[in-house]
Amino acid sequence: MSTPLVSVVLLNWNGADVAASAAGSVRGQTRSNTELVVVDNASTDDSLRLIRHRAEPDVVVTNDTNLGFAAGMNAGVAAASGDVVVLLNHDAALAEDFADTAVQLFEAHPDAGILGGRVVEVDALVHADGRAVADGGDAQVAVGARGFTASMRLWERSDTLSAVVPAVGGAAPALRLDFIADVNARFGALFDTTYDTYGEDVDLFARAPHTGWTVRYEPTLRAVHLGSHASQKRVSDKRGRLRTNVVRNRHRNVTRHSRPRRVLVNRSIAIAEDLGFVALRLARRDTAVLADVAAAWRGAIGLHGDDTAFRRLHGGLPRSVDGPRYRPLARW
Repeated sequence: MSTPLVSVVLLNWNGADVAASAAGSVRGQTRSNTELVVVDNASTDDSLRLIRHRAEPDVVVTNDTNLGFAAGMNAGVAAASGDVVVLLNHDAALAEDFADTAVQLFEAHPDAGILGGRVVEVDALVHADGRAVADGGDAQVAVGARGFTASMRLWERSDTLSAVVPAVGGAAPALRLDFIADVNARFGALFDTTYDTYGEDVDLFARAPHTGWTVRYEPTLRAVHLGSHASQKRVSDKRGRLRTNVVRNRHRNVTRHSRPRRVLVNRSIAIAEDLGFVALRLARRDTAVLADVAAAWRGAIGLHGDDTAFRRLHGGLPRSVDGPRYRPLARW
């Protein structure tokens, strides 16, 4: 195709003016052949009106209830028309050359199904004049190429290399349409909606090798992120459903994606990390952590049969995608 269309799917939930800035960064792209698809997960603030005013989306999908990240993104991807689909969090913004760069990179790397770029944590998504912040500078924390630990947590590998990697940042990954079609055909949907929120991106990255596509990190693909505006950044700052989802879905990914001989070992590592985390939080008088982690374990046990069947059907991660056997608990 001579002029591939790039669709940017913006998932919004009570994003206020931050989400409008994210949408504005799509309208500020140097590539004119760019489509903006907005999915609103039953926001109760003024964010959808602000997005419409700022960016005039090509497609708007409104959900009557908050469907969570997985189902919300699935709905947006289904409504998109692009040959390349960018999954944009409402607290992130794209550099003005993002769409052009993504198309060029997909053309240069025909095996790539997912592209991830250098995402810099910033304090604001737009400059005083309204232009999108393209790069937060070297002084800020940058999310680059990522790897998996044995317990299916993500750890930072590098923000400068250009290579096939196990995983990338989840704030603005770009997906090839053929990859999306292959994932839908093999797994039934792009994201597994039983994950709700958290861990679904890890599940997607881990499934990529089973479809014959690669995940690639390219530092020239740039975006910025407003430090978990949508929720608290660290697990220790989350409470209730959010924290339960993080812990539960990590155990699910261990069961789904560990190689058969590593399942019990990796599950033991995950449990040990949870117990250490609980001890740290109790030391800080966070007694709610007991109920949250217990609920996470019950949820993981309830889905254990389905996740075991998933691994038996598709197989665990290939050895080449393995991460380190252990990362410090401080990574929480």
